[in-house]
Amino acid sequence: GFIDGGSPAILPVNFALTGLSIVFRAGYGSKLSSAIALQPVCFEIDAWNSLDHTGWSVLAKGFAGEVVAAEEIEQLSVLPVRPWSHPELRETWVRIVIEELTGRQIAP
Repeated sequence: GFIDGGSPAILPVNFALTGLSIVFRAGYGSKLSSAIALQPVCFEIDAWNSLDHTGWSVLAKGFAGEVVAAEEIEQLSVLPVRPWSHPELRETWVRIVIEELTGRQIAP
């Protein structure tokens, strides 16, 4: 989650975890590109099973920034982070440095 034009926004992304950071690709000028201004962001990951009413969720909070170092971008490019839609337009790498991590498990 991030603030886009003064309003909260949440968008799905394909991501990878690298150390204490989450990385994903965004398109230049996209809504996600507004998240790279080193502003506070949150990132939620979850899974659930509607048959047995179980699940889990993890919430990461931190700051997002654009990855600009060519060496870092080269290292990230081997990660399995492939956008579902128009991957050729998502050339900007975004890194969320995790400062707080919480989770919960749901069980009957």
